[in-house]
Amino acid sequence: MANNRLWLVHEPSGESIYLGKRMGYGWYGAPDSLGEQLNQWFDSLQAKGEQDCFRVGLEDPSRAPEGTLEMHPSGEVDDG
Repeated sequence: MANNRLWLVHEPSGESIYLGKRMGYGWYGAPDSLGEQLNQWFDSLQAKGEQDCFRVGLEDPSRAPEGTLEMHPSGEVDDG
């Protein structure tokens, strides 16, 4: 689906990090600093002792594997 944003979601905390956006036939819009952001995020979760339990979140998970979270464009999980 076009304009379908993708996040990595840490389930225990509900925190997420934006990974990119699906448009047409490819993925676009991944932040240039994604690796740095992920490392900082993983370090902060490790410091809290919460480094497991990640899931993928999409704006429209209708064609995604079961267990994919539905997300708002803001990066918040849709409890819908």
